[in-house]
Amino acid sequence: MLRNLKKVDKVIEWIFVIFCAVLLFSMLWLTFFMVFFRYVLNNSIIWAEEALRYMMVWLVLVGAGLTFRADQHVCIDVMQSILGRWPKVQAVHYIFTRLVVVVFLLWLMPPALELMEKMANVTATAMTWLPKSAVYCAMPVGIVSMILGIASIVPKRAYDIWHGIEDDELVLELQAKAEEMEEELQEFELEQSEQKAIGENGPAAILTEASPDEGGEKE
Repeated sequence: MLRNLKKVDKVIEWIFVIFCAVLLFSMLWLTFFMVFFRYVLNNSIIWAEEALRYMMVWLVLVGAGLTFRADQHVCIDVMQSILGRWPKVQAVHYIFTRLVVVVFLLWLMPPALELMEKMANVTATAMTWLPKSAVYCAMPVGIVSMILGIASIVPKRAYDIWHGIEDDELVLELQAKAEEMEEELQEFELEQSEQKAIGENGPAAILTEASPDEGGEKE
């Protein structure tokens, strides 16, 4: 059962990732063509700026769920740091703060649906064929994306905090750099020892090589 849930969660994540990637790629090219048409061909694309704005709204709200999955949203983690000496209390606090976010998102859902319904008969300014409800639909979809993201990361992260397992990317990066610096230091010490050995044996080796020639000159 758990394995099937993980597979479903992975499929949902990939759907959101592909959706955001397509949006970002489309925004990039639409911005390029908008500038090209305006300043090179002197023929502006009237609907381009409005379309970019709506695409940005969708990208931010849906992408927020992917950020939750990586647990990388900006937050004030003073209490988490203070409670670091008590992992179990820290894990409970972590779960509580995420539950507060979920409750807030659920509280936002009815107004978001109501606003989307009100805008069903209103069209965009430049794109008269596009109902505003398609734009405001980004809010409910974003809320679902964020709740799924929280549900995906919280169990694993809470388990790691409870058992004192550090999986923070910054911590892992610092550990990797520390290991790399330790290897470089060992190589440096080895080179220094070799150079020292050569320095100590150098004069003796020179005298040994020079002694046969001196003997020949004396003869």
